[in-house]
Amino acid sequence: MTVAGVLKEVAARAKESGASGCCMKLLLGDRVLASHLVLRDLDLEDGCALQLLKYQVRSFAPVSPEAFAPGLLEVTVKTLLMGDSGAGKSQLINRFVRGEFAHDFITTIGVDFAMKRLVVDDHQGLRMQIWDTAGQERLGTVTPSLFRGADACLLVFNMADRTSFHNIPSWKQKLDQFGSDSLMQCLVLVGTGADRGDRQVSEEEALTLAEELGCSYHEVSSKTGEGVSEAFYAVANWYFDQFEART
Repeated sequence: MTVAGVLKEVAARAKESGASGCCMKLLLGDRVLASHLVLRDLDLEDGCALQLLKYQVRSFAPVSPEAFAPGLLEVTVKTLLMGDSGAGKSQLINRFVRGEFAHDFITTIGVDFAMKRLVVDDHQGLRMQIWDTAGQERLGTVTPSLFRGADACLLVFNMADRTSFHNIPSWKQKLDQFGSDSLMQCLVLVGTGADRGDRQVSEEEALTLAEELGCSYHEVSSKTGEGVSEAFYAVANWYFDQFEART
């Protein structure tokens, strides 16, 4: 059985008992096990126990600037999107921020910027500043100043373009070169094109890379909206985990 299978079984039993409102991870020591791993392949020693970590699910509600409650405490999280041209970064932003998908989308030249406001758990404001490096990969350079003050990064590849997947480690190297230590702590790997039937990268391959990078993995479709919000909410969850750990 895979880790994903174990978590699915535990979730089903919890639902039967009436429990809800939490997410789960399986840990071996302090290592979070990737969902594709098979338990029998872990070579567990006798007496070794896996730990089930449960954590509360935060609620995220998009809100327009006009509807933002006066006096609501608001924090800002600067999030970068990096990946090959054609990986789907701009469409990902367009779907998350505007709820739209453009079939004839024009590739952005330079740096694209958008902002999304959220209310977290009905009492905390979050302003997500989203920066897309669109076009800079074709120009052969990524401006170091873009990384200044960045809190998180989504590494994006197109599941129907294997080259964009193989180039993810190169984008990670740029983060290592220009990014801060705190930026390195919040990485999210995103595979676009979940609605397509011509994928060239398997989920297992992507999960393996995510484990090597030490980050979560999300498959999304900007066309249908599947998984898009969850990928960005992973950043928001990380931020508030860090905030709560400091307070």
